[in-house]
Amino acid sequence: MNVDVHHYKVLGLPSDKRPDDPNAHANFQKLKSSYEILKDEKARKLFDDLLRLKRERYFRSSQKDAKRQKMVSDTEKRKPDQTAARAQEEEDMIARKLEEEIARIRAMLANKGALAASALKRE
Repeated sequence: MNVDVHHYKVLGLPSDKRPDDPNAHANFQKLKSSYEILKDEKARKLFDDLLRLKRERYFRSSQKDAKRQKMVSDTEKRKPDQTAARAQEEEDMIARKLEEEIARIRAMLANKGALAASALKRE
């Protein structure tokens, strides 16, 4: 996400600018955490990989039309689709890594908040 696009999007989302929207605070927090994830290079790469795999899987499944499915023999239908299983495992692994990165970023942000709060108490 481009920083300018993020800045433009953030201008309209704070809850104080939209008092009639009950989801304003949640939407702002979601945008803020999305920006933190996309700002982190490692998390962004994992997220991009996950999206790429999902697009590839969707593209492959859309390529199979009814005619091709009729031509597939019963024996081929009975064989487990190892490539699909591998793709699912890879997607699961990337999703797990992304969740770990998100947890790491959230912990880092929580730690920064705790440090700021303790600094304010000292003053």
